Amino acid sequence: MLGPPQNLPAQINLGLLQNNGGPNLTMALGAGSAAIGTTLLVTPDLDQRGFARINNDIGSYAYIAPTVQNDVVVAVNTSGQVGLFLSSAGTAITDFHTAFAGSTLTITATRTTGTITGSGTGITIDNTAKTITLDLNTLANFAGLVIVGNSGLDSVTIGPGGVDLSAITTGAANQSFTANILGTSNSTSALVLTNAIKTKGTAATYLSAGTINGSGLITTPSITLACTIRHWQHDGSQSGFSINCSRFQ
Repeated sequence: MLGPPQNLPAQINLGLLQNNGGPNLTMALGAGSAAIGTTLLVTPDLDQRGFARINNDIGSYAYIAPTVQNDVVVAVNTSGQVGLFLSSAGTAITDFHTAFAGSTLTITATRTTGTITGSGTGITIDNTAKTITLDLNTLANFAGLVIVGNSGLDSVTIGPGGVDLSAITTGAANQSFTANILGTSNSTSALVLTNAIKTKGTAATYLSAGTINGSGLITTPSITLACTIRHWQHDGSQSGFSINCSRFQ
């Protein structure tokens, strides 16, 4: 005979079914979820997104988040996407932008405090400059950037220069951009677009946050949003986008 469930849905604290990196949609484990590190079973080394597990988390999503406010962890999945995982205590990135030269992609993630950690061949972290440098000769299958925040307290501002993956001449033909920081149902997270976002090839853009503000131009074949929309600008020459605000109704 089966007993009563051990955890209520609120204790599991799952996010929306959305693109959190990898080839399939997943439901992120929110900060404090009862599913984090609690299974007694042997879990696969990789989660469904292709990111390495650091805990025995229940389900297809590996919870990766530093605990110190404003910290960031960098990891690469098997699809060639580089992920930036924000702190369970909240991370405020006041300037996020990219610059490509030669075979090098430099990612700037400015914060007032905190440390960027992570390891991997072709990745160089400079905590003084607050940059992550990717050698795309080494990361030959680079397929885009993924920012994931599960605390509901994060904020990310797309700063000067914006995110331009279309300028990259190496790596995969299609390079996507994902910034999913929605987190909890009472999220106060904010995504501010002060500059443009451009993906490469047929790759899409995925954005989620408590609020999305700004007027940065988004050039992408398709865009999916989950948020409370305030103001944004979409390149009318592109096609296909959807808005899901059901979480806040």
